[in-house]
Amino acid sequence: MIGAVLSSISATRLRNLFIVLFFGVQLSLAIPGLIYNKYETDGRFSWNMYAVYYPCRVKYELIEPDGQRTRINIEKFFNIPERLFVIFNRRDLPEFNNYVCAVVPRQQAARAIHASVVCKLNNRPPVEFIRQGVDICAQPNYGVVRP
Repeated sequence: MIGAVLSSISATRLRNLFIVLFFGVQLSLAIPGLIYNKYETDGRFSWNMYAVYYPCRVKYELIEPDGQRTRINIEKFFNIPERLFVIFNRRDLPEFNNYVCAVVPRQQAARAIHASVVCKLNNRPPVEFIRQGVDICAQPNYGVVRP
């Protein structure tokens, strides 16, 4: 049946049909990534060939029972410190926060880890990724805010 239909179509029309179908499939694969919220794609979408400015303000602190705050340098958790920004998305942050909770010494139950990750995409309004002022180790999803 398909052979009969294809034999009735001229070579030019067949070539044009192939080109239209090829580009249709390519665009249909790309459209969900273009529509999907850019904060969630975190640069892993393969057609992002344009410059994306994605600055983040990041602060992790260990809170002592007496209220004293000690800043946690999260760059030491990465072999290449410049790559730490790839985790600032809602998919990877809970796993990273779980790792920080496991690695940072919290001998006393009263010690807490507070974090702040606020990012913005291409000068849009800032988006808060972690609930501020709470112990991330005691929060569901390790304090990462769902959109």
